[in-house]
Amino acid sequence: MTVRSSFSVLRRHDSEARCDQPVLGRTHAGSVLLLGLVLLLLGETESQGVAVVSNSKELYAALNVSDVASIHLTQDIALNSQDWAAPLRIGRNVTVGAHPVLAVIQVYVTLDCASLARRISLAPGVSLTFRFLELNNYVTDVGFTMLLLLPSPGAVVVYDNVIQRRRAGFEGKRNLADLQALPRLPGRSSAVITSNSSNNSSSQQRAFYLPRFCP
Repeated sequence: MTVRSSFSVLRRHDSEARCDQPVLGRTHAGSVLLLGLVLLLLGETESQGVAVVSNSKELYAALNVSDVASIHLTQDIALNSQDWAAPLRIGRNVTVGAHPVLAVIQVYVTLDCASLARRISLAPGVSLTFRFLELNNYVTDVGFTMLLLLPSPGAVVVYDNVIQRRRAGFEGKRNLADLQALPRLPGRSSAVITSNSSNNSSSQQRAFYLPRFCP
């Protein structure tokens, strides 16, 4: 599976909320009111191939409809594991993004994937595009793997004008190299020891990490 990014912004994800920095992408009450007013004036309804959604359940249902190619989010959404119990198989190109009215005024909609894993598989040649969104809790702590997706060879994920919130830090190989370079305590070691070596400070050590378990 290929990942493509267009004008995406990577943002640091801190374990504690920071009040001194404004967060772009949070749909404020004024924007929601503006969207409601515009939709009321224009009398917008879902057209063929387009679905307008406002919650986790509606997003799942829209992705499951083969005729829907564009999904417009009208507000911030946090995925709920109960709504996404059964994995989806997507066989057509589909775009998930902020409602065009919000995109025009450059208001990003937050899509919190809640660290849900292995809920979507893409057929070969299919592209899944995220547009004008702020993505939270969507990748592994180390690496670029999108948790929500099952292995999808030949498919493409596109991030177009997307804010990607991720943990800041070194990539995996650099972390392992730093761990292996640390001085070892004398005597028994907690590192993984090869089968042909004894448990002492001169034994060869093999560093590894386990991925975080996700719901």
